Amino acid sequence: MDDVLDCTALLVTGLKSKMTSKLSLFVELRDEYDSVPDSDDIEHNDVTVMAGITYDIK
Repeated sequence: MDDVLDCTALLVTGLKSKMTSKLSLFVELRDEYDSVPDSDDIEHNDVTVMAGITYDIK
């Protein structure tokens, strides 16, 4: 029954906007949850925000 309480979840959401025909700007939010972390000094929830510029080489 202990295995039922051990779960992980991942949520990823973001926005991407064209600046020119080749360049885009993006922002992404990533939320990772682990109900039973590997050690006591690791938190249950890890949130990351990424932003950047992408270039289309096509």
